[in-house]
Amino acid sequence: HLLHTDSSTTTSSSSNRSDSDGSSSSSRSDEGCAAIVFSAPHFTEVESFLQRLSTALPNVPIVGGVTERDAWIDTEHKYGALFRGGDVFCNGAVGVVMRGPLVLRHMMRQSGRAAGKVMTVTEAAGNVILALDNQPVHESFVTLLHSLPKADQKRELLLGIDDCGPSATAAAAGDTSRQSAARAMNLTSTGYGRPVLAVAAHQVPVGARVQLLVRDYEVNYQQQQQSLTALAEQLPLSAMNDPQQMALLSYCCVALPHSEGAIAADVLPQVPFAGGRMQGEFAGAAQTGLLPGHHGNAASAAATDGGRAAAGARLHSYAASFALLHHRDMLVE
Repeated sequence: HLLHTDSSTTTSSSSNRSDSDGSSSSSRSDEGCAAIVFSAPHFTEVESFLQRLSTALPNVPIVGGVTERDAWIDTEHKYGALFRGGDVFCNGAVGVVMRGPLVLRHMMRQSGRAAGKVMTVTEAAGNVILALDNQPVHESFVTLLHSLPKADQKRELLLGIDDCGPSATAAAAGDTSRQSAARAMNLTSTGYGRPVLAVAAHQVPVGARVQLLVRDYEVNYQQQQQSLTALAEQLPLSAMNDPQQMALLSYCCVALPHSEGAIAADVLPQVPFAGGRMQGEFAGAAQTGLLPGHHGNAASAAATDGGRAAAGARLHSYAASFALLHHRDMLVE
């Protein structure tokens, strides 16, 4: 199924299906399902759309990202370009939902490493954080910043936001980076004399857990390579005899070094590889670097990540993702 949605339709439907054969959206329990989605750079409802799409397609892997600007000339030069079949759009989001004997295994790694303690948002308005751990944000944030090593204080910092609740393992370790979505942030003054923390997100809900992330490209490169290697090791050795039955996709932030091609060539040199640079990266259903083999149906997908129900698709920033698409028979039993 091909889909397109824009700001005028997002509130009434999670997706507009077209070019379909009119068949029922229900699928056999042994069928796999996956989605690839791209949005325009100024589509402000993209996070709401991803939530609605995840509700419509529970536990289905969703990958993709936000396209670059400046795809057009003249008066539309700040718009992105989206394609669906023979149609071209400069707004909203497009995608394809695939069903059949397929598996989409994917991983995502942030460009930042966790630093400092995990804190809870106790007061917020929209995308502005007013208090952390019941303390005014300008006090709690500055205290958190000063707790970092001097070298990390001089690096670029992001804010990792986890509004889905960390896993027991991550919480025990005091690290939400694997579940969190990285966002740019800015501690800014207001006309009321109370500094606030503005976050590049549609909304930061009260109760969300946050942690600082330190931009570290070397760590990100190592994590990408390790995670893709782990992903490849789940395939049977016989899969390498016919690598053309697989496809490797990559969607990485424009701010990251161009290393995904070298990583793909090193780990899966014979597998067809394609991808692109994004201004925001999508990942959903299971965002860990190591996915147990499954047929992509809801029951088996919910069993991933230690039995914890998989999270819906989310918008990430400064992240790198790989997705391996292959026939479901190519699984380790």
